[in-house]
Order: sequence, then C-alpha cells, then structure tokens
Amino acid sequence: AATFNSTVTANAGVIVDNITIDGTEIDLSSGSLTIDAHTDIILDADSGNWRFKDDGTSILEIGRDSNTSVGLFSAVADMDILFKGNDGGSTITALTLDMSQAGEADFNSAIKVSNQIVAHQTNKGVLEYNSNITRLRSYGASAGTGELRFQTGGGGGSADSLAMRIKSN
Repeated sequence: AATFNSTVTANAGVIVDNITIDGTEIDLSSGSLTIDAHTDIILDADSGNWRFKDDGTSILEIGRDSNTSVGLFSAVADMDILFKGNDGGSTITALTLDMSQAGEADFNSAIKVSNQIVAHQTNKGVLEYNSNITRLRSYGASAGTGELRFQTGGGGGSADSLAMRIKSN
C-alpha cells in the first residue's frame, strides 16, 4: 500500500473500493453529494441524533427521545411538518402538523380509524366503531352522570354557547 504525506490530485477522477476518512467532515465546494449504495445506507450516530441543516441552521432533527420513542423535531420556530405524496401524478399535502398551533393536525382528506378515538383526558368520552355499531359515548366523573354537549362558537372554551345537551339520568 502506498502512503502519501501530502495532497494527492487526481483530475481524471478516483476509483476506490473503500474510503476511510480520518477527520470529522466531507466538504464539497459545489454541486451535490450523491451516495448510491447497492443495499442499505446506514447512518449510525452514538448520540441517537441526526440533524439536517440548511447553510448551518438546523431545520429538522430526528432523535431518540428514550429507549421507547423516536422524535421528529421541526427545529425552526413555527415551521410546520408536511407529509406529502404523489396522488395520480399530482403532488398533495396529505397531513400538515401546524407547529404555530401546538402541532394541530390538518388532514387533507378523511381520517380512517379501525376501532375508536378516545379523548385524551380521563373520563371525557370516546368515539367507537366496530362492525356492528358506531357510537359516541360520553363519560362523567361517575357512572350515570355523563353529558354529551353540542356547542356553538367553535373554540371549545367557556365562551361557546350551548346548543344542545344530552344528559343521562
């Protein structure tokens, strides 16, 4: 094997079987970097974090939050996360996670659920579907005290007006 202690210039290109880099960066002065692998491309960071940057500014981070979850993080304040796809030749945004609205989800079309949607807070309610029935159940603090309310105003807060209430005995 040859050892070079100075810069090697190969204007016609370099063909190698393996590359070992003794340093911390691969820098390109222009153009794109293409990595074309026959099987997998493996990125292995011992910290469990991968950062995607634009001109030095972090825009997206993927990281291990714990041993049970992986986080997808929009690193720019109020920058939404979009899930896009190709629908019959047209680019569509299937889902927008609106970071300026605490991650509010805006689906472009229907939301399909195989079993049930449960309110996050304990004892609030559930929308349930199975092959025999679709039902909306409301829970109160104890059995028999639940209410199902339809309100106007759209904000879901105390300023909304009660339009209809169904209350159990």
